[in-house]
Amino acid sequence: MSRLVRLPADYRIYENQAEPLDRDQFLSLHKLPALSRLDLERFRPISKDAFASRMPAELTRDFASLRASMFSSLKLAPELLNSLVSWAADRELINLPIHIRDTDEGFQIGGKVILEHLSGSNSTWFLKAYHQNLSELEGSQKVLEKRFESIKAEFVRGLRPLIHGGIIPISEEQVWKKLSDVDVLVQDFFRTPYHCICFAGQTRTILVQSIDLDANDHADFFHELFHAIAGTSIVAREEQDGLDICLQRGGFAFSDPYDIATESDPHFGWLNEAVTEYLTRLLVPVSIAQQIENPESGAYQTEIALLELLVNKWGISQQVIFEAYFQDHDPAKPLGSRFPAWRALIDEFNFAFEPRFLQALDRFIWCREEAAQQALEILEGEDFSVISCWKEY
Repeated sequence: MSRLVRLPADYRIYENQAEPLDRDQFLSLHKLPALSRLDLERFRPISKDAFASRMPAELTRDFASLRASMFSSLKLAPELLNSLVSWAADRELINLPIHIRDTDEGFQIGGKVILEHLSGSNSTWFLKAYHQNLSELEGSQKVLEKRFESIKAEFVRGLRPLIHGGIIPISEEQVWKKLSDVDVLVQDFFRTPYHCICFAGQTRTILVQSIDLDANDHADFFHELFHAIAGTSIVAREEQDGLDICLQRGGFAFSDPYDIATESDPHFGWLNEAVTEYLTRLLVPVSIAQQIENPESGAYQTEIALLELLVNKWGISQQVIFEAYFQDHDPAKPLGSRFPAWRALIDEFNFAFEPRFLQALDRFIWCREEAAQQALEILEGEDFSVISCWKEY
């Protein structure tokens, strides 16, 4: 039976030898894009102490809209609020005792304070926080780009044993070619709030949240770089203004290029993240890997457990999984043979379970909350009929 590759406990593929940037150096950050009229009026140096009461009425209304939008985003997404709590507490924008700073109690208290500031009539706190954010953004893009070049080099060095050992089916030359067009961009949390670092496949850009600039380590970037070197499928569609080129697949994540308005989750996203995070854990230091292995960490823990179960119990080939993850769609080949590794993976599932089981498993997980955990529990047993019935949906 095939098994997922395991490294000896004392073997380290990657070890970070670079001197870490100190906090002040790394928070000297971001070449800000052209400021809006609101930002120019509010944050030019001569008016640092100006607040909404001294701003023109139309700018006050604009800023109130931004604050209301932020309040709504944070109210609906606790993970966003927790990130802001940590950032604000570190800068003494909220008073949170050190001993509860990174605890559930601290996040609850800090989150309540911030939401009260954002929902009230006094905009002073939000203006201070936004000003602090902008001051940190200045120069950050150049600093991050410089750091990113070093991270890419260390990523490739870490891949070499996996490449030369035949574990991953991609050459170093192919890796560098795919990394050559990957950019990194700092996003302003106060205007585009989201939870964490991510890879935007359509633009081939790693997006880093402005309030998390000092929180992302090499493992975070390595995860996104695996997304960047994974295989892709590109489709072209006719638009009124010409030909539109769309990313249909990155790794195992399949999206509908003709239904982008819904922004629904991609199919097989669970498998894509499982393979991506599993490969990432082969590159980070053992000490970090052991921490990530802690079930309480929650970093795609369920998805990785499901991947290991499919390989170790049900005999799905690790080699075929990795082949499909890294293989690019070849439009020059005839229909039906442009992505052969995907067909081979489907055949693996058909043999281990029954025809169309991989599609059924994806629909089972894709359509339901917390379904990856349920799928894991089902496949730990022998009766998978609950999943099989999803072939008909």
